[in-house]
Amino acid sequence: MGQEVKVKVINVDREKKRIGLSIRALVDDPWMSRVDKFSVGQLVEGVITRLTKFGAFARLEGDIEGLIHISEMADHRIDHPKEVLKEGEVHTLRIIRIDADQHRIGLSLRKVNSGQYADRDYKKLIEEYGHTESDEGENPAK
Repeated sequence: MGQEVKVKVINVDREKKRIGLSIRALVDDPWMSRVDKFSVGQLVEGVITRLTKFGAFARLEGDIEGLIHISEMADHRIDHPKEVLKEGEVHTLRIIRIDADQHRIGLSLRKVNSGQYADRDYKKLIEEYGHTESDEGENPAK
């Protein structure tokens, strides 16, 4: 009692004459700082942690997990994720959605080799390695 603290007003209920306050709303969300390094279209490695009838969860790193919806597992229709994946397997996955408000990441197995992302993947390789195979013969001093 009597301690002064900074808070954020999170709701106002005029009928009940109440104001909702939050100290936590002023602190940066730790999930956001960990997920900042990810972007839509990026390829990531994920360990399959759990299969459900609607999809599979994959751990990307630490406690960051994403969902591979059943429709994103194969180009053909499957009845259950166990037809394609097993718990404990490591797969390359494509991030197709990041919902910061809900703390959700959408992943795709079938879009890993998608032509839609080919240009982005090529540019990322150039960034990481600094040259292409065709550059090697032209200027070996790079």
